[in-house]
Amino acid sequence: MFRKKNVLKIDATITHDGKNWIAFNNSFTAAGSSLEELDVAIKNTLKEKGLLPSKKTVHVFMTCDNEIIPGWMRPFHNHYFNRILEIDN
Repeated sequence: MFRKKNVLKIDATITHDGKNWIAFNNSFTAAGSSLEELDVAIKNTLKEKGLLPSKKTVHVFMTCDNEIIPGWMRPFHNHYFNRILEIDN
């Protein structure tokens, strides 16, 4: 797989509280009622916190919080809920 240069990787957890999608780690928390709104909120939050370096691509790798998936589905579907958001800055 081709890898871009100047890529900053940020790991986060993605979960759902019944109303909003929430992505978080030790440095930020962002929420949106849809995945599209969450993506915008992540970008805005990272920018506000100074976590988007200039002239770099940022990959926010979101690992699913398995608590949102019913126990019987976890062995089969947890990988479907992981996401990567690519932000070109």
